Amino acid sequence: MRAVVEGCREPKPATRDPKPATLASLGDVATRRDLRRGEPIYIDGDRSDRVFFTCGGRVRSTMISNRGQVVTLAHYGPAELFGESDLSGDGPREHSAWTTTPAIIGARGP
Repeated sequence: MRAVVEGCREPKPATRDPKPATLASLGDVATRRDLRRGEPIYIDGDRSDRVFFTCGGRVRSTMISNRGQVVTLAHYGPAELFGESDLSGDGPREHSAWTTTPAIIGARGP
């Protein structure tokens, strides 16, 4: 089951920017990044010290198989959390996350 972030909704397609109040409830505890399509959010081997959520756009989580092929693990849409599975240990991230559309991404961590 996927977790949903309250107060974080898909922006109107015409503006592609959330209303000022959309991130207000998360503003004190999260940082915001506006990303273009195809930009990495984190990659395999990065420190796993943050959890992420989408406030607009789409994200694809991937890993490289033993055969060297890119495998899609999941797609995330508006108001969904991702990257939390890597927080269970002290090691680096074992997969990557990329935007598949222009996206507004929130991050919570140290």
